[in-house]
Amino acid sequence: MPLQITKEDGKAILTTSVNGQPYKTTLGSDNRPERVEATIAMPGGGAKKVVSIYSGYRNGQSLGQTALDKFHTGTYWPGRIIQEIDGAKVLDITLTEGWSNPYQIFPEPELLAKWK
Repeated sequence: MPLQITKEDGKAILTTSVNGQPYKTTLGSDNRPERVEATIAMPGGGAKKVVSIYSGYRNGQSLGQTALDKFHTGTYWPGRIIQEIDGAKVLDITLTEGWSNPYQIFPEPELLAKWK
């Protein structure tokens, strides 16, 4: 299934499949993933609805402003991740610090814009 983009309750919805498994992603007002849903078939029959909820996106701000906290390349990650299976919360993580991969180097966006 190719990527389909629709609107639902004023939010962008991305629907696609990976290895034949359909996924529905709801984007928040900042156009970052807010919710990802899938119904996964179980080997013995039946299915489970799996939902991942992402919130509080950060880019190193409010985390102590150390060199390891600062994502110079503009990488964002969610400050909180919740996962549910059939409505039962199975994971609830609050991220408190992060760092970029020191082996990945990306040019500044302004430099990329100049390259043609």
